[in-house]
Amino acid sequence: MALVVQALKRVFMYHGTQFADPGPSLSIEQVRDVLSMAHPDIATAEIEQGEVRQDGTVVYNVRRKVGQKG
Repeated sequence: MALVVQALKRVFMYHGTQFADPGPSLSIEQVRDVLSMAHPDIATAEIEQGEVRQDGTVVYNVRRKVGQKG
């Protein structure tokens, strides 16, 4: 019996918007960098693994860091 390795599909949620994985081989930090090109406030956001859907898709939640300006 051969062992088959299959990568899980990832999606990224930010303020109710779902973003497809820009590259399955990218690290979470690299994904944040790619997404921040279109959404600059993601550049300093935290990305946390959330639920795993029934189809095997892993959902990552992108959350802005709460802090004080100035």
